[in-house]
Amino acid sequence: MGKIKILMLVVVSLLLTNSCYDDEGVTSVESGAKIAKQKGVTLKFGRYFGKCQGKNLCVEIFMLQENKLREDISDTYPLSNQFYKGVFVPVKGVSNISTEELLLEFPIKLLETKATYNRIGMPDAGDWGGIYVEYEDYEHHKQFLIDLNTNNIPKYLKSYVYLIDEKINEIGDVNNQN
Repeated sequence: MGKIKILMLVVVSLLLTNSCYDDEGVTSVESGAKIAKQKGVTLKFGRYFGKCQGKNLCVEIFMLQENKLREDISDTYPLSNQFYKGVFVPVKGVSNISTEELLLEFPIKLLETKATYNRIGMPDAGDWGGIYVEYEDYEHHKQFLIDLNTNNIPKYLKSYVYLIDEKINEIGDVNNQN
């Protein structure tokens, strides 16, 4: 009877130990971090205006993925209940554009929101436009439509909205030079 208990204990121990490892022998927690490091963060960001005129001025959406900046050429007005599906192509003159601060300065507080789709302030309600932000990593996928009028948004977001707005202007300036 004692040998059976020992055998069962060994079998259960092996099962428990193996359940904590994936195929590569890395613990599950480490696997999540490994996936995040491999895939990284995908950040879609942009600016949009409902009532405007002119080519490529009403909607400008970009995607930063694996340190590569791409621009959406479909220029579709973002909707509040779905992630942005664009046609993204490499940005001209990308080597002249620094984008790392968009990820470094990202307000982590946004990821604490429970909703997947979020509206902050009254984006584009008074023809002043909105900022589009979509954040995706191994753990989160969230969308934010943020008022471009910074009087209508929380204080912690104001500098990030300014940063995105300035970055879009910089990308436009570089694109126009190429």
